This record gives sequence, C-alpha cells and structure tokens, in this order.
Amino acid sequence: MMKAFFVEGFCLLVLFAPCFAQTQSANNEPLRRQPDKKTESFEKARSESAPSKVFRRRAILPFKKRVSREQKKMLAPDVSDLQLYEVFLRQPNTGLIKLFPDLGCEENAAVVRADETCLKAIPMSGFYSFREKEYTSSHLSDIRLKNDVLITDGLLTQGILVALGDVALETLSLSSGGMKFLTEFVPETSGGEALKQTRQIIKGIDTDEYFYRKALFASENMTYALRLVAYRGSFVQTFRGLPFDLLAGDERDDLTVAFRVLRKDKTGNLTILWKELARKDAPKIKFPKRGRKSV
Repeated sequence: MMKAFFVEGFCLLVLFAPCFAQTQSANNEPLRRQPDKKTESFEKARSESAPSKVFRRRAILPFKKRVSREQKKMLAPDVSDLQLYEVFLRQPNTGLIKLFPDLGCEENAAVVRADETCLKAIPMSGFYSFREKEYTSSHLSDIRLKNDVLITDGLLTQGILVALGDVALETLSLSSGGMKFLTEFVPETSGGEALKQTRQIIKGIDTDEYFYRKALFASENMTYALRLVAYRGSFVQTFRGLPFDLLAGDERDDLTVAFRVLRKDKTGNLTILWKELARKDAPKIKFPKRGRKSV
C-alpha cells in the first residue's frame, strides 16, 4: 500500500511539475535580471549549436554526464542478437537495446554519488527514449527499469503499458490483441482531467482481458506495448544562475511502440527489441492560471 501511494504521488508530481515550474520561474530572480557574462556565454553556445540538434537537446544541459567508450561497448547489443534480428532491424523505426537497472545514482542532478555502485554505473543506461531513439535522462525517458519493473513516468507525459504475452514482435500491429485500448485512448489536455487519467492508470485499468498500468514487471520472452503522450510544454529551471528548459529540443510526440524483452541477465540487465507502430503530434496540456481556481 505504501509503495502504491509513493508511486501515485510521484507520478502526479511528474505530470503537474510544469505548473509548479511556471510559478517558481515567475519569482526566480536569475530569469528576470539582465544577462551577465555567464548567461551570454550560455546563449552564445545555444546559438552556435543550431546545426546540431543533439547538442541543443542534450549537451547544453549543465548536468549531462559523459558515457565512456568502454561503457558504450557494454551498452551495445550482442553481435549474435544483431545477426539473428538483422532482417527485422532493416525496417525503419526499429531497434535493439540493452536497458540497465536504475540504481538511483541520478536522482539528483546537483548531487554526485561517489559510492562504489554509482562510480561503476553507466550514466543514463536505465532510461530510454523511443521517441529520440537514444538513452537519456530520467525526466526525458519513455521507459525506465527499476527493481525489475518497467516504468513510464517521464516529465509531462501520459504513459500506458500493457503486457501482450509471448507474441511475435514481427507480426504485431495496431490491430493486434491488446492494442484497442491504447489506440483509442484520448489524452486529456486540461490539467485536472489529465490528473484523473493519471490516477486511473496508476491504479490499473482492466479491460478486454488486458491490464494497463504505468508500471509492469519485466519478464523474459514477454512482448509489451506502450502508448506515450509527451505533452508539449516547457519546464524552465536554473543551474548556477543560468536558465534552461528541460524539455527544449525534445521530440514531444504521441507515440505507440511495441517491444519484447529477449533476455534478462543475472544482474537484471534487459535486452529489448522494439518497433514503432504509430506517431503523431502530441497535444499541449493546459493548466489553470495562477491564483485562479479550476471548476
């Protein structure tokens, strides 16, 4: 019960964090003052990076951690898997990744944990964005792995997971069993109604013999589907006096993806094969203006 309460509270905070951010940024002195030399350097770096979407999106974040060449090798899919699924991976919008457990080493960007576990941990290896086709930070992830549980709770998103069973990924489509609820789901665009949807999904929705939630246990030889609505918006914060938008440059799309857990090794690392089923523009969520009560 306590675990369920924590998950619900966390997800509600994640969904509605942007309205808190708007309130904070409105009273944040560094956002109102004239740019100093540091701010000018920051904006210069932003403008000079225009040709590089990756730099604008990721490297501009002041707390981004580097992944070493050796760590990249550890994250790379096994050659045998690449060979086995070579034909499948020739299709557009498909991929083969490894997802490592979130060890809690990146919970606070301003704090660096120097214990043995975190010193060996691979940055961002527990968080993946199907929208961007890359590892990312927790707040921009579509899915993460924590204590053998797959979780979808990125910042300003509405995510729904479903386990479809031992189903071949190659033949799975939007018309397959278990996909009806995902494809027909209509995300609310007002803060209050989106909150209600979030609460429902956290508790779980049982319909058409399938169970839909924000968190499901990760099992080998299991195929899952995910509907991920990354609402358009912004989340402005400051780092050492410099403002930046956590969502700047991120693909804020409405995505439906299917993935299969091929393997879980003894350390809990997952090997995942995935393919995109649908993508469209995501709506913008609307929050009540500050000081105005919602009806």
